[in-house]
Amino acid sequence: MQGIVWVGGSLDLTEAGYAALRDGRVAQARDYLLQAVDVDSTDLRAWKGIVQASRELKDLPAALTAFNNIIAHTDERRDVIDAYLSKARMLDEIGNEDKARDHYERALQFDNTLPYAYLALAELSLRAGQWQTAIGHADHGLEQAAFDAPERAWMLVIRAIAHRKSSLSVGPVSSFFQMLGNDEEGDPGEAAFKQAVTSNPDLKRLMPPDPFHNPARTAEKIRQHMPKYQIPTYRL
Repeated sequence: MQGIVWVGGSLDLTEAGYAALRDGRVAQARDYLLQAVDVDSTDLRAWKGIVQASRELKDLPAALTAFNNIIAHTDERRDVIDAYLSKARMLDEIGNEDKARDHYERALQFDNTLPYAYLALAELSLRAGQWQTAIGHADHGLEQAAFDAPERAWMLVIRAIAHRKSSLSVGPVSSFFQMLGNDEEGDPGEAAFKQAVTSNPDLKRLMPPDPFHNPARTAEKIRQHMPKYQIPTYRL
């Protein structure tokens, strides 16, 4: 039988909320945590618990509001970056691509070395048919990503498709692509795709047999399989 938890202030309410989360009483947990932020709107632990509970309850607006409050009240740069990236992914998943793009860009203002943000921006631009912008984001991401970063191969694929689709000159390529070299026909897109498969052999299985024949299908496969930012699970 569940015991009765006495609560008197924000901290008591927050701990009661986390106890309820641990017990699987998610709706009750969120009620406690919402009471906690009514008492103290700067209670970050309560707002993080609200994110957790709202995601479990599939209440996206409440989770987005909680992330907004984390951004407003935290002193930790990492909290801000995580909140912007989390919001970006959730907004993209509900089809709000413009706001998703804005949030990925805000995250990069706090840390311009985030490969998953560049990958997400490149993929959003590819989806929108903004070939030059997709190339630019992929180039920036490749210059920042570690050699073994899982995002690297996918940025190369996006770069390859965007280059092939573009009817305009891509202009000077990044120093990374200068190192790649071109194929016999001087096509940086083809070179990028070959490098992508070398970096991640699974692409042969995940991509269509001829990725350039149906770029829309290839873009769909990229979106389906590419690495995505993992929304944090706050410690209970």
